[in-house]
Amino acid sequence: MLVVLLASAIGISGCTTNVVNIPAGFVGKMLTPTGWQDKWLEAGQVDLGVKNSNGTYNTLVLLEVTSTTVKESFLQEGSGGEDHRVLTQDGVPVSVDVYVRLMVPEDDETRTAILAQVTPVHIEGDPNEVKRIMVQDIYVKFAQPEVRGKIREKFASYENYGAVYLEFSSIPEQLGVSMTTIFEKNNVPLSLMSVSLSNVKPDEAIWTAMNQVVAAEAEAKAIATIGQALRDNPEYAAYLQWVYLEKIAQTGTNTVIIVDGSNGQSSSDYASAQYLYQLLTNGTANGQWVTPTPTPTLNP
Repeated sequence: MLVVLLASAIGISGCTTNVVNIPAGFVGKMLTPTGWQDKWLEAGQVDLGVKNSNGTYNTLVLLEVTSTTVKESFLQEGSGGEDHRVLTQDGVPVSVDVYVRLMVPEDDETRTAILAQVTPVHIEGDPNEVKRIMVQDIYVKFAQPEVRGKIREKFASYENYGAVYLEFSSIPEQLGVSMTTIFEKNNVPLSLMSVSLSNVKPDEAIWTAMNQVVAAEAEAKAIATIGQALRDNPEYAAYLQWVYLEKIAQTGTNTVIIVDGSNGQSSSDYASAQYLYQLLTNGTANGQWVTPTPTPTLNP
């Protein structure tokens, strides 16, 4: 009897309990050598038990259940030099990022069906007995190819980038309707939460040209506004000329200043000429007075 008790004690001390964690945002289900256990396990610790003498053991499969955003990029950079941009009707490539927010439904039936259709994978850092199914894995398997095709189709319906920009705010909702149809048709075991757009712009050469045009138009408008203001207010024009001439006088450099001597002088030109004459005759400006003929009438 003593020998039997001693052997039992050795057997117990040689066993190690394999405890693993279910992290927040996941639920888990135990896969035993004879099949799946019925119960879904919430976040916490799980005892997987020990390996059987025949080498079989229990595995914990984790299912991501928090909302996850998948990014669908249509950019020029791609593997093997591929161009993944979409095209509008004018043939100009358009870069775009589409963000699709997804979530696994809460009912146990849908979650269990996922286990039968998606192969779990081991993630580096997890124990060997733990595997995971991520939301993106489900999306890629059931919906991604058709979703990307629908996005291309949507942008191809616009005449050009300008038309895309005019409807920018309504495009996510329209894509959401199309994606919902795809999910229903393919029985995708995911809930579509939202769709959003980002980084939408045309080919780089077109984008640069558009920016240059906008900048040129803004500069032309500013010049026209200033010109009209000076025409409407000759006194202000004269003041600006005075300020400019005074800056010249303060430089202390040899400066050649040419004053228009035509008979069509404006009042602001005449006032500026008077001021410049005073600067020169008072010795505050180090420069030369040069005027074409006929010389304007000045009253020093």
